[in-house]
Amino acid sequence: MKNKFTLAAMLLVAVCLTNCKKDNPVAEENLTPNNDGLVMAASGVPVHSVTTIAGSPYTSGQTLVNANGKNARFNNPFGIQLMADGTIYVADTDNKIIRVVSPTADVTSLNIPNHDLTDPSFWLKGPKYFGMDDNGAVYIIDYNPDYPHDRALAYKKDGSILGGTWSDFYDMKDIVKDPFGNAFYSTFGNQLKRITMKQSNTSFYDNNIDFTNYFLPDDPGYYTFPAIFMGNNGVIYFVYKGKLYKRSKDGSGAPIFPNLTFNDVTCIMANKDSRTLYIADKGYIRRIDNGKLTTITGPNTTYNDSRDGIGIRADVYAKYMALSKDESTIYFSDPNADAIRKIVLR
Repeated sequence: MKNKFTLAAMLLVAVCLTNCKKDNPVAEENLTPNNDGLVMAASGVPVHSVTTIAGSPYTSGQTLVNANGKNARFNNPFGIQLMADGTIYVADTDNKIIRVVSPTADVTSLNIPNHDLTDPSFWLKGPKYFGMDDNGAVYIIDYNPDYPHDRALAYKKDGSILGGTWSDFYDMKDIVKDPFGNAFYSTFGNQLKRITMKQSNTSFYDNNIDFTNYFLPDDPGYYTFPAIFMGNNGVIYFVYKGKLYKRSKDGSGAPIFPNLTFNDVTCIMANKDSRTLYIADKGYIRRIDNGKLTTITGPNTTYNDSRDGIGIRADVYAKYMALSKDESTIYFSDPNADAIRKIVLR
């Protein structure tokens, strides 16, 4: 049975998380200094340099601190959205709030929902994913301990509630901006959704995408696709039980890179021409080029201290990623470091 709260119609949104049975042997890209010198990026730092932008591992004191850079404090940051001006919005899950990281690393809190305008039942319980559309309306997927599955909520620019939806049976995962319009893509169970909203008349549209899943290896049942991405080529990429699939523009679907298996995918994205995919998998940032899987960075089994560094010399646990417009940098949330970090690609 599906429950809804709405002012005019309804909303739907989603999230990313999956487990698989075995790990892949993958090549690790180790760009540490050697006798040949470093590979330098255009910014003047070594390629694959990991830098913490804001936040730091918790030691004591408050978990929610608005400040600059590493003086700020997060508590289990998860979903992020990178805006055109370089601002990063963060779903700060255990602080139950949305945070804003400016291009100069000043961290503030977003007044959405506005508690003065919104009933307490629609205050955030544990935001996981965040999306802001071109009109300033906000979509959030929120963990609510009173329900077995996450709920999706939408707010006007002033922070007042517009509506939401949730289910007794299906999870909602991921919020991905449509590159072709003022909308988002999400997953709800084994369905793919395109979500739009009009603040002027408080209308929601959550349309099922024409999609058949006959090509999946089994009946998905209540399984929710944990990660989704809409490429500039019109292809929707998603994950099912550790494998990658695509939904083409004509509505057909197919597995991609069937020889690759992932363990715990929390985010997937592609570059502009969709020839390179990036995967956040069990804390690692992986890359697929022409079917070849490599590890860019990830957990450091020797030094588990959230250190910055180059490639696999850093200690990273990536949950959610965003690619810069010029494709030179990946920004990502790291709940182990309680931080927002970046890695330079070129």
